[in-house]
Amino acid sequence: MNLELSKIILKKIEFLQSITLIIIVFLLARFISLTFISVVLLLALWAFAIALNQVKKPSILTGNILAILTVSGLFIDIGFSDSVNLFVAMLLLSIVLKQLISTSILHFKTICLIQLFLISSVYLYQQSLYASILTFLFFIVNVATLNLIIRPSANLNYALKLSTKTLLLSLPMAFLFFLLLPKLPSFWSLPGPGVAKTGLNESIDPFSISKLSNSSELVFRAKFLKQTPKAPFYWRSMVHEEFTEQTWKITQQAKVSKDSFVSNNNSKYNYEIIAEKSGLHWLYALDYARSNTQFVDNKYAGLLARQKNLSQTFKYSVSSFDLRNIAKLSSYERYTNLSLIPNSNTKTILVAKAIKDKSLSDEMYFKNLYQYFINEKFIYTLEPPALYGSNKLDQFLLETKKGFCGHYASLAAFMFRSVGIPARVVSGYLGGELLKDEDYLSVFQYDAHAWTEVWLENKGWTRFDATSVVSPDRLYGSLSQSKANKEEFLRNLDFSLLSLQNLPMLNWVRRNLDAIDFMWTNWILGFNTQEQQGLLKRIFGSDQTLKIAFSIVTLLSAFLFSIYLYTVWKKKPLFTQPLAREYNNIKNWGEKNKVPLEPGVTPQTYLTLLNNHFTDKSKYLNQFLKLYIDTRYKDISLSKSKQNQAKKLVKLITKN
Repeated sequence: MNLELSKIILKKIEFLQSITLIIIVFLLARFISLTFISVVLLLALWAFAIALNQVKKPSILTGNILAILTVSGLFIDIGFSDSVNLFVAMLLLSIVLKQLISTSILHFKTICLIQLFLISSVYLYQQSLYASILTFLFFIVNVATLNLIIRPSANLNYALKLSTKTLLLSLPMAFLFFLLLPKLPSFWSLPGPGVAKTGLNESIDPFSISKLSNSSELVFRAKFLKQTPKAPFYWRSMVHEEFTEQTWKITQQAKVSKDSFVSNNNSKYNYEIIAEKSGLHWLYALDYARSNTQFVDNKYAGLLARQKNLSQTFKYSVSSFDLRNIAKLSSYERYTNLSLIPNSNTKTILVAKAIKDKSLSDEMYFKNLYQYFINEKFIYTLEPPALYGSNKLDQFLLETKKGFCGHYASLAAFMFRSVGIPARVVSGYLGGELLKDEDYLSVFQYDAHAWTEVWLENKGWTRFDATSVVSPDRLYGSLSQSKANKEEFLRNLDFSLLSLQNLPMLNWVRRNLDAIDFMWTNWILGFNTQEQQGLLKRIFGSDQTLKIAFSIVTLLSAFLFSIYLYTVWKKKPLFTQPLAREYNNIKNWGEKNKVPLEPGVTPQTYLTLLNNHFTDKSKYLNQFLKLYIDTRYKDISLSKSKQNQAKKLVKLITKN
């Protein structure tokens, strides 16, 4: 291969790798430090400009200086505690630095091999159908680049076709392994941080929940096993019973203790939830919930929690019971849910006691407080005015009267406690988008909600949500479907397809893409150990390891044998012309007997050559030659009898 051609091939390889690298940088931008990603993107664009011959490659000295500076910045910016992000960032940085100074085939081959790991690292952060399709395309491009390195004479189209065919052939085997191999714990998933990166938190300022209305990130999907119940859907995630100056926290007992007694075991709802990663171990469920899913704990107050932080998509089944099934309130729970900070929000306490004086019972106070929110004309808004100082509840109650769910939940819980009625704040999500053609709900970050649960004697924990009287429209469906707050919602929402929901066509596309992604999440990402065991029992009648291993080996052997047969069949020549198969058999016989067919030799010449070498076969070779000339050159049709005659002649000729 000449030097000029070699340079052209290197440029093709460099171009493909640069494009792949830039797109992967954008894919990982949401999850790794923005400062680091910005530096890597600039270096990747530099490498892309080199591939286009716009700038020169840096010298080895410049490359080494860049490496020292960027690696130092990497450790300072990301640190050592976030091990997974550090590992991915190091992969990313090593590739982009290598790309800048690569000059040989060996260098680019090294980049290709490292890029296989970098592309795979995308699954650490997102496993959606669309991310999977995109990474599969990256694998095709990367394998095509390897093809160009191995076969420098091949063109780009051939390399792409070959890599596509190779990877598509691997999919059946990958699917077989996915179904049958034991489901190991996801050691490759991201370790959950101590607090959620997005969404709710164990320690919340109720006045900050409105910030979540800016995000259209999916939180979870719920699929009811029977008929979907009627709205409203209050998805409980965390119970906050400890109140400080302006935040509600989960008590230590709630974190460690298991579920309370449920007097009535007849569940109201049975459903499955597919939760997206959140960084916390708290899950989502309606009312008082229980789950028998592996790795799920039934926690205090009817909550559910995963044994490890939710660092990947997780599917679990739930049975929900009425909250009022809890018959007793312990002395500890009563004390905790009546605690207030002394001399805090004194004006609110006075208002609460004034309403209590007009109420003959706790239940009447419960109803009168609802009426108070109606009479005082409180307003539900996604853009509440800022509150300052230590007595925020006083300001909200008597001055602004405009707030999001967090304002109302915190105020109501405080007012109940101030008159001796146990109350707590619950954070979770309200509603969800129900697709008419599907039987599942999609719940997003903007559906984040907080409300109050109040202990009423002879009734148990009872939900109190001032939002239900201040903005009844909010109870039904998702926040995105609320007509009363639609303008505010769209104005605050981050850009996404949802922000364009006023355009019917785009909204239709969004909903259908969501339905497709749900099927992927439910069938593939939600395929857990329990579902696998059920599948194996249906297929094999048992989930015994030895039997499954034998079945895997058998199926794998059958699959590999079928590939072998396909390869042999593809290599087998196709005979469309008359007597072509018979001539090919004679040719193979001649070559075995050391009479090779030289390039450019016609069949007539070759048959004559064989006739001269094998005089004992002359009679049969002459007869076949005459048949061949008549059929192929004189256009005399080949009858059935003549075709049989040709086959007999071939047998006589090739017979030893």
